[in-house]
Amino acid sequence: MARMSVGQRIAFTVTILVPTVVIVGYFAWLFTAPLREDAKSQVFVIVLFSILLEAFPFILLGALVASVIEVLVTPEQVQRLVPRNRVLAVGMGALLGAIFPVCECGVIPVVRRLIRKGVPLPAAVSYLLAAPIVNPVVIVSTIIAFRGGPEAVLVPVLRVLLGVSIAIVVGLLVGRLARQEELLTEAARPDVASEAGSDPPAEAAASLAVTATAAAPWREKVGAIMAHAAGEFIDVGRYLVLGSLLAASMQTFVSRQALLGLGGNLTASVVVMMGLAFVLSLCSEADAFVARSFMQFGTAAKLSFLVLGPMLDIKLIMMYLGVFRRRLIVVIIASVLVLNFVVALATGLVLGSLGLSGLP
Repeated sequence: MARMSVGQRIAFTVTILVPTVVIVGYFAWLFTAPLREDAKSQVFVIVLFSILLEAFPFILLGALVASVIEVLVTPEQVQRLVPRNRVLAVGMGALLGAIFPVCECGVIPVVRRLIRKGVPLPAAVSYLLAAPIVNPVVIVSTIIAFRGGPEAVLVPVLRVLLGVSIAIVVGLLVGRLARQEELLTEAARPDVASEAGSDPPAEAAASLAVTATAAAPWREKVGAIMAHAAGEFIDVGRYLVLGSLLAASMQTFVSRQALLGLGGNLTASVVVMMGLAFVLSLCSEADAFVARSFMQFGTAAKLSFLVLGPMLDIKLIMMYLGVFRRRLIVVIIASVLVLNFVVALATGLVLGSLGLSGLP
């Protein structure tokens, strides 16, 4: 069977796949009426759709940013932007989120495109982890969430400092790994030409994008951006759906009531808040309002929640599979967990000695 073109894939998605999903969903809704009367089933559906509705707009934003990079930015321009020194490159990657402001829901397609454009893997990883935290919208939302209290300045500042520090350390650790190209999926490797029948939708759409050169009319460029964004959105969105299903299951069937009584103990509270950040899978542009609601937890525990969540949660692990091989994912998970735990404990001890623990 011949491979479908980009236009055929988009047309198939719009005219066949989407209506099919809607129809199947409608009949599933009709025949599962008795199940929906169950309280846990209702919670599962509410949580699932809340995650999807919250995340999909940012996935789309990330796909658009990635497509603009693909069409308008050349590999030579990207490579000139990145310092040759590894440490400086990783540091620049951690701060790049202020220029490409996306949350963790939309950062994956941007990272994949930056890697394909020649950004070194360590710098891309540091951008991946820090971008959702240094995003100006996230910083403002954190300030607003904690306004009017003793943590109004402390939490936003420490969130950025700790997040950037952890991202840089993880990026440097990734730079020590051998055979870095083998740590990437085929879709994320630089200068990989798709083989017939094997390219994902985003990479097929990229074949249109590359035709929009600097000399091409703007109408062609806009068309190429839209085509590439559609493919990128479909390719990354499937991992979001799977991750959201897992996150909704965890939130529905894992009781958190018994864990909330551990807020007075520094170590236990940090572990609990890290676990909640992983399970809840919140968008970084809204998670500060949830963290503020945990009044029985200290500042360090809230920071562990706010720093870990944008770097690592259930849906993100599934989305990482579209860019990284499992070995690199394991390295990222282990290093982020250990560093976040150690940094949160150290922060809690320092704040406690200064009388700024944030406990009621």
